[in-house]
Formats: sequence, C-alpha cells, structure tokens
Amino acid sequence: HRVGRLPVRAGDHVLLSGVSGPGDFAPVVERPRVKVLGRAPLPAPSRLSPEDIFLGRGDSQWVELEGIIQKTGPDSGYAAAQVAWGPHRYQIRLAEGSVPASWIDARIRVRGACGTIFNSNRQVLGIQLFVPSPDQITVLDAPHAGPFETAIQPIHNLLQFTPSEAPG
Repeated sequence: HRVGRLPVRAGDHVLLSGVSGPGDFAPVVERPRVKVLGRAPLPAPSRLSPEDIFLGRGDSQWVELEGIIQKTGPDSGYAAAQVAWGPHRYQIRLAEGSVPASWIDARIRVRGACGTIFNSNRQVLGIQLFVPSPDQITVLDAPHAGPFETAIQPIHNLLQFTPSEAPG
C-alpha cells in the first residue's frame, strides 16, 4: 500500500530527504524524496503512557493502546473501528484488511502509528491509529455472547458492581 503519495509499505526501511515545514500541528517533511533500502521489522511501541498519547505527545510515533471496540465499518476510504479506553475514544484506520463486526465489544490491544486530530488553533481534539493490517490487533477478551446466550444470574446479583465485568 501507499502511504500518502509515497511508494512505501509498513516495514520498509527508507532513506527520506526533503525540506522541513511547519505542518498543521507538528513539523512535516515537504517535497519528500524516498529511497527504499529494504525491509525491517516494525519497531517496539513507544514507552509513552496512554494518557500522554491522548494528550498528543505520541503524534507520529508507533504506539500500543488497549480498549473496547464499539463500532466497525469504513470511514474516509479506510476500514475503521471506534475504540473506547476509559474516558477516551480513538479510531483505528487499517491500511489493508478490516476489523470484523463480530469483534464489537471485544477488549483489544492494538499497535499503530499515532495521528493527532486537532483544530485550527492546533489544539488536540483526539487521536487515531494508522494500523498496517489486522495482525497488529490482539483480542484480549472476546465479546460477550448474545443477550440470550449469557449465564443466568440470580436477581440479587443484577445491577451490582463486578470488577471483572466493568466496561472499558
């Protein structure tokens, strides 16, 4: 797949040259020239905390996050999924493949390149992860079965807090 207009794929080892520019949020490389030198393994994820990532400090870095898939489907030409992690929401955008609808409500761990979503004042509104393929997504907890396939609960247990069943 192509990243932007450059003929590169995830895992390509490249020599990049160009001119630095201000970008809309962070500096960018303008008039880029790329020479593919070979293939390399993807890097280990950044050691930034999830909170730092959601504050925009993970912009353009390879990161790892967890969360609960809330929605899947195409968005702006990408296979995508909406994910919740505590009070935060983020979107996964896949370069190839798709996130199965059967993964809705699954708790996942995902690795991808972090992209910051910002407004015209360069204020961070949220993040998105650009993920090369579904093999960068690990299902940690499968989604619960349908409403008629769950275990029967005694009525006195309903509406009680259970840490193992807490959302997000």
